[in-house]
Amino acid sequence: MPVSLPVLALAWGLTFLGAAVQGTIGMGIALVSVPVLALVDPALVPVPQMALALVLNGAMLWRDRGALDTSSLGWVIAGRLPGAALGTWLVAALSARLLAVTVAATILAAVGILASGVTVARNPSTGFLAGIGSGVANHVAGMGGPALALIYHRAAGPTLRSTLALVFLVGNVINLAARAVAHQIVPADLTLAALLLPPMLLGLWSSRLIIPRVEGRILRAAILWVSGLAAAGLLAKTLLVG
Repeated sequence: MPVSLPVLALAWGLTFLGAAVQGTIGMGIALVSVPVLALVDPALVPVPQMALALVLNGAMLWRDRGALDTSSLGWVIAGRLPGAALGTWLVAALSARLLAVTVAATILAAVGILASGVTVARNPSTGFLAGIGSGVANHVAGMGGPALALIYHRAAGPTLRSTLALVFLVGNVINLAARAVAHQIVPADLTLAALLLPPMLLGLWSSRLIIPRVEGRILRAAILWVSGLAAAGLLAKTLLVG
């Protein structure tokens, strides 16, 4: 057993909750489970979570495939590439503390603007910029979801979930392939991913029961709240812990 039973039980609970949240609003498993699991046992992240996310996003894409937004999707994915490159340069050039504070403050500012009623039109320009922001935030702080969710927060639920799932799926494949080439995946990672697969699938299934109650205005509010809380948590952790 790669981890103790109490740690595994905690990981099951967090994985179930994170998958239920992501299955409902399009993101959440990395924001809910990864920060806590990283503190409890570093063996649980990041590869086991990447492998779980690969399955989760694939299942979500299939579930809502009919609502996929193809109009700006290519621009979003294209923006992730320079965003990742920019994030790599920023990590090398600036302090991790400054970068984390900047990412968190930017997300909080965006949440505040959108909560005031401002609407961001989805088009090639905003899609590309959101992709860049997501790539930077993902590389710097592992929080690529909010930047994308904020431009899709007024989309219909199935469109939001399927589109974000495809973007995340592409990112998962790239990240896992890079780690495999670098020999940074060990058998214990795959064992842990397999152990956490049942609660992930159960969480995704349970989201079907929640989705009908979280659409329209409630879905938009949930996206803003999850994005804001994730950014606030990152800011608090950076300022208080370092």
